[in-house]
Amino acid sequence: MKSVSIAILLVLFSFPLYAQDPEFPKEFIMHLNVHSGMVTNFDHTPELYAGGIQLVPQYTLVTNLLRGGIIADGFYTDKKIQGAFGPTLSIKLTTLKAKPFGSLGNINASINHLWGTGKQRLLGGGVNADLFNMVVFGLSLQRDYGLHNWWLQSTMGIRISKKRKIKDI
Repeated sequence: MKSVSIAILLVLFSFPLYAQDPEFPKEFIMHLNVHSGMVTNFDHTPELYAGGIQLVPQYTLVTNLLRGGIIADGFYTDKKIQGAFGPTLSIKLTTLKAKPFGSLGNINASINHLWGTGKQRLLGGGVNADLFNMVVFGLSLQRDYGLHNWWLQSTMGIRISKKRKIKDI
Protein backbone atom coordinates (compact mmCIF):
# COMPACT_ATOMS: atom_id res chain seq x y z
CA MET A 1 0.00 0.00 0.00
CA LYS A 2 2.87 2.35 0.85
CA SER A 3 4.53 1.84 -2.56
CA VAL A 4 1.22 2.48 -4.38
CA SER A 5 0.78 5.75 -2.46
CA ILE A 6 4.33 6.82 -3.34
CA ALA A 7 3.74 5.94 -7.01
CA ILE A 8 0.53 8.00 -7.09
CA LEU A 9 2.31 10.99 -5.50
CA LEU A 10 5.16 10.76 -8.00
CA VAL A 11 2.71 10.72 -10.91
CA LEU A 12 0.79 13.71 -9.52
CA PHE A 13 3.97 15.73 -8.96
CA SER A 14 5.22 14.94 -12.49
CA PHE A 15 2.20 16.61 -14.20
CA PRO A 16 3.63 20.13 -13.83
CA LEU A 17 6.80 18.92 -15.59
CA TYR A 18 4.79 17.78 -18.61
CA ALA A 19 2.72 20.98 -18.58
CA GLN A 20 5.75 23.22 -19.09
CA ASP A 21 6.04 25.03 -22.41
CA PRO A 22 8.65 23.25 -24.57
CA GLU A 23 8.98 26.10 -27.08
CA PHE A 24 11.98 28.48 -27.02
CA PRO A 25 14.04 26.41 -24.55
CA LYS A 26 17.37 27.78 -23.34
CA GLU A 27 19.52 26.66 -26.28
CA PHE A 28 21.32 27.60 -29.49
CA ILE A 29 19.38 27.09 -32.73
CA MET A 30 20.30 27.69 -36.36
CA HIS A 31 17.96 27.80 -39.37
CA LEU A 32 18.75 27.75 -43.07
CA ASN A 33 16.02 29.74 -44.84
CA VAL A 34 15.11 30.20 -48.49
CA HIS A 35 13.18 33.41 -49.18
CA SER A 36 11.39 34.79 -52.20
CA GLY A 37 9.34 37.89 -52.86
CA MET A 38 9.40 41.37 -54.30
CA VAL A 39 10.86 44.81 -53.86
CA THR A 40 8.17 47.42 -54.45
CA ASN A 41 7.03 50.98 -53.83
CA PHE A 42 3.36 49.95 -53.96
CA ASP A 43 2.80 52.31 -56.90
CA HIS A 44 2.81 52.14 -60.71
CA THR A 45 6.52 51.20 -61.02
CA PRO A 46 7.35 47.53 -61.74
CA GLU A 47 8.24 45.30 -58.82
CA LEU A 48 11.65 43.65 -58.66
CA TYR A 49 12.06 39.99 -57.76
CA ALA A 50 14.13 39.30 -54.64
CA GLY A 51 15.09 35.84 -53.51
CA GLY A 52 17.90 34.19 -51.67
CA ILE A 53 19.17 32.12 -48.82
CA GLN A 54 19.72 33.06 -45.16
CA LEU A 55 21.66 31.58 -42.30
CA VAL A 56 20.00 32.52 -38.98
CA PRO A 57 21.82 31.47 -35.77
CA GLN A 58 19.99 32.43 -32.55
CA TYR A 59 20.26 31.86 -28.82
CA THR A 60 17.40 31.96 -26.32
CA LEU A 61 17.78 35.09 -24.18
CA VAL A 62 14.58 34.66 -22.13
CA THR A 63 13.36 31.06 -21.83
CA ASN A 64 9.99 30.44 -23.51
CA LEU A 65 9.83 34.04 -24.79
CA LEU A 66 12.78 35.67 -26.61
CA ARG A 67 15.61 34.66 -28.95
CA GLY A 68 18.34 36.91 -30.30
CA GLY A 69 20.81 36.37 -33.09
CA ILE A 70 22.04 37.45 -36.50
CA ILE A 71 21.02 37.02 -40.12
CA ALA A 72 23.53 36.44 -42.91
CA ASP A 73 21.67 36.80 -46.21
CA GLY A 74 22.74 36.18 -49.79
CA PHE A 75 20.11 37.31 -52.29
CA TYR A 76 19.44 38.11 -55.93
CA THR A 77 17.63 41.31 -56.93
CA ASP A 78 18.00 44.02 -59.58
CA LYS A 79 19.96 41.52 -61.76
CA LYS A 80 22.72 41.30 -59.11
CA ILE A 81 23.79 38.86 -56.43
CA GLN A 82 24.15 40.78 -53.18
CA GLY A 83 24.38 40.23 -49.44
CA ALA A 84 23.05 41.60 -46.18
CA PHE A 85 23.87 41.13 -42.51
CA GLY A 86 22.31 42.25 -39.25
CA PRO A 87 20.71 41.47 -35.88
CA THR A 88 17.36 39.76 -35.31
CA LEU A 89 15.03 39.15 -32.36
CA SER A 90 12.24 36.55 -32.23
CA ILE A 91 9.41 36.88 -29.74
CA LYS A 92 7.20 33.84 -29.14
CA LEU A 93 3.54 34.78 -29.50
CA THR A 94 1.89 31.43 -28.81
CA THR A 95 2.48 27.70 -28.59
CA LEU A 96 0.60 25.43 -30.98
CA LYS A 97 -0.71 22.80 -28.60
CA ALA A 98 -1.66 19.23 -29.39
CA LYS A 99 -3.23 18.28 -26.07
CA PRO A 100 -2.14 14.68 -25.51
CA PHE A 101 1.10 15.02 -27.48
CA GLY A 102 2.52 18.28 -26.11
CA SER A 103 3.41 20.91 -28.68
CA LEU A 104 3.32 21.05 -32.49
CA GLY A 105 5.39 24.24 -32.56
CA ASN A 106 5.02 27.96 -32.06
CA ILE A 107 4.07 31.19 -33.76
CA ASN A 108 6.65 33.93 -33.31
CA ALA A 109 7.24 37.48 -34.49
CA SER A 110 10.67 38.52 -35.70
CA ILE A 111 12.20 41.98 -35.78
CA ASN A 112 15.39 42.60 -37.73
CA HIS A 113 17.68 45.22 -39.23
CA LEU A 114 19.89 44.32 -42.19
CA TRP A 115 22.61 46.29 -43.91
CA GLY A 116 23.06 45.26 -47.56
CA THR A 117 25.98 45.43 -49.96
CA GLY A 118 23.88 47.45 -52.43
CA LYS A 119 23.19 50.27 -49.93
CA GLN A 120 20.07 48.54 -48.63
CA ARG A 121 19.01 49.41 -45.08
CA LEU A 122 16.21 46.99 -44.23
CA LEU A 123 14.19 47.46 -41.06
CA GLY A 124 11.15 45.31 -40.40
CA GLY A 125 9.93 41.95 -39.31
CA GLY A 126 7.55 39.14 -39.86
CA VAL A 127 5.46 36.33 -38.49
CA ASN A 128 6.79 32.76 -38.49
CA ALA A 129 5.32 29.34 -37.80
CA ASP A 130 8.00 27.05 -36.34
CA LEU A 131 6.65 23.49 -36.62
CA PHE A 132 8.06 20.51 -34.70
CA ASN A 133 11.11 22.67 -33.90
CA MET A 134 12.39 21.66 -37.37
CA VAL A 135 10.56 23.55 -40.16
CA VAL A 136 9.81 27.29 -40.41
CA PHE A 137 7.30 29.09 -42.66
CA GLY A 138 7.08 32.87 -42.57
CA LEU A 139 6.01 36.16 -44.11
CA SER A 140 7.93 39.39 -43.66
CA LEU A 141 7.71 43.05 -44.59
CA GLN A 142 10.75 45.32 -44.40
CA ARG A 143 11.23 48.98 -45.21
CA ASP A 144 14.41 49.84 -47.09
CA TYR A 145 14.98 53.32 -45.73
CA GLY A 146 18.23 53.61 -47.75
CA LEU A 147 16.64 53.07 -51.18
CA HIS A 148 13.07 54.05 -50.17
CA ASN A 149 11.15 50.90 -51.07
CA TRP A 150 9.50 47.89 -49.41
CA TRP A 151 10.53 44.21 -49.37
CA LEU A 152 7.73 41.66 -49.09
CA GLN A 153 9.05 38.11 -48.61
CA SER A 154 7.87 34.59 -47.92
CA THR A 155 10.24 32.17 -46.18
CA MET A 156 10.71 28.44 -45.79
CA GLY A 157 13.46 27.09 -43.57
CA ILE A 158 14.84 24.06 -41.82
CA ARG A 159 16.73 23.69 -38.57
CA ILE A 160 20.35 22.72 -39.24
CA SER A 161 21.61 22.73 -35.66
CA LYS A 162 21.34 19.59 -33.56
CA LYS A 163 18.40 19.22 -31.22
CA ARG A 164 19.24 19.12 -27.55
CA LYS A 165 18.53 15.70 -26.06
CA ILE A 166 15.82 15.68 -23.41
CA LYS A 167 17.06 13.98 -20.28
CA ASP A 168 14.90 11.30 -18.74
CA ILE A 169 13.26 12.19 -15.45
